[in-house]
Amino acid sequence: PGHIDGRGAHSGEAYTLQVRPVVLLLGDSITQQAFEHGWGTALAAAYARERNADVLNRGFSGYNSRLLKRVVSTVLSQLGEPLERVALVTLLVGSNDATRPGSAQHVPVGEYTDNVRAILEVLRDRLPAAHVLVLTPPAVDEATFRAFCEKTGRGDGDGRSNERLAPYVDAAKAVAVQCGAHVVDLNARSLSFPAWQQRLLSDGLHLSGGGNQLLFELLTDAICNHLVDVAPGRLPWHLPRWNDVRVLV
Repeated sequence: PGHIDGRGAHSGEAYTLQVRPVVLLLGDSITQQAFEHGWGTALAAAYARERNADVLNRGFSGYNSRLLKRVVSTVLSQLGEPLERVALVTLLVGSNDATRPGSAQHVPVGEYTDNVRAILEVLRDRLPAAHVLVLTPPAVDEATFRAFCEKTGRGDGDGRSNERLAPYVDAAKAVAVQCGAHVVDLNARSLSFPAWQQRLLSDGLHLSGGGNQLLFELLTDAICNHLVDVAPGRLPWHLPRWNDVRVLV
């Protein structure tokens, strides 16, 4: 990603004739829902506006770190070649791991730590040129999510709470640093946000419009300030502007 083939005769902007770079979003339902007018849609629009990267959503509702570890290699293989075109990966997982012990999705924090490390190692081995952003899970409103689950016949929310989530957030941040990934601490930012329960969450667990906007702002801030080479507007255009096409012939 970022290879420059030329500059437009009129615009002077760099362009590439190579395969268009990819931004890969990897995670659970908070990522899957990111394309429902959410943070993924906004990120895709930012890159499409500059016509220099495609954003691919590989969020899997209900997945925990154990399941994501099992499929990450398959997900990458299905992207096709060349994998070098993957410029940036976001990883957001943990909300399902941090459920009550004995529940179907629960993963102990020790295993979660190992799973996140294994996922990051696969990304590093298969995508050595890509930047990786580890996003911590957002805060959870236990009472609201429990009521939502009971109302919709989905049990009692499996004991999701901020107290139960906290060690998973700490583990995600620690492993990210150990593996050389960057951290976007959505959890800390959401807990410090005024009236976060009402303004950031749609059902006590998943992001509302306000929560999606907050995550998009945190992501773009991290990308534009710390991963400048893959920021929207910094990657070269994929193919030149219309009035620069003549330089190809």
